[in-house]
Amino acid sequence: MNGSQANTRMSLNTFLYEHFKRAAAAAIIDCVSIGLGYTAVTTDAGGIGVAYSYFKSKRSCQFLPDFQDCEGRSGLTLLEGIRSEEPLHRSVALAAINALNHRAAIQLTEDSHNIALFDVKSAKLVRCYLFRAEGVEFEFRESGNPYVVVE
Repeated sequence: MNGSQANTRMSLNTFLYEHFKRAAAAAIIDCVSIGLGYTAVTTDAGGIGVAYSYFKSKRSCQFLPDFQDCEGRSGLTLLEGIRSEEPLHRSVALAAINALNHRAAIQLTEDSHNIALFDVKSAKLVRCYLFRAEGVEFEFRESGNPYVVVE
């Protein structure tokens, strides 16, 4: 990352921190779930936020060397992570920001022109009208997994 990118990231993260610190101080973290793909945060006020889990490395089962249990604590505990150099701290903080912004986000109008094609080769021109997908069907098959999770 060059100096300009670092400054842009820092100024955006500082803006996010300043913008959400009052809401974070008033919020209590209900649940934090850090997954291999996404991180989710919920608050006592019903907010829910999701963000991509960005890992520097996935070489062990413990991704945060300074882990602390944030559930039941002030939202500021997670918001502080937006200014961290650790990417996963920033991911958790962004999920918390999305949870704090939940009520405002659900008031936004839906973008009805979002179109998703999962198999581009199966698409064909039917008519020159806009269509909306009414359903998606997924098929799952087990693929080889050398890891076994035992609880």
